[in-house]
Parts: sequence; structure tokens; C-alpha cells
Amino acid sequence: MLENGMKSCSCKNTKCTRYGNCKECIQHHKTHSKNKLPHCKRPENIEVAKKMSGFSHIIC
Repeated sequence: MLENGMKSCSCKNTKCTRYGNCKECIQHHKTHSKNKLPHCKRPENIEVAKKMSGFSHIIC
């Protein structure tokens, strides 16, 4: 299980070299992204991810 609480990475940027590696992603966003939160840590995305995790036919 990933740090986002899901079995798979919920980031939309699937081509990112940090995709699926929560620790590296969070560190990158802390140091390089001008205070932007990673996709899975943004408040508007947390609720959507929680709802989607209950559907086995949706790939996150």
C-alpha cells in the first residue's frame, strides 16, 4: 500500500519518474514545486480518491 492509502498511485502524471514512489514524490514537491502539494495530497483529490478506491473496475 502506498502512502496515499491506495494500492496504486493516483497521480495523473503516469510518465513521471517518481510515479508510484510516494517518498520521492513528496520530497520533490517539498523542495522543487513552490509549495504545491502532490496530486494525491491535494484536498480536492483526497475525497475523489477515497470514493474511487471502492470501485474495483476503476484504475487509479
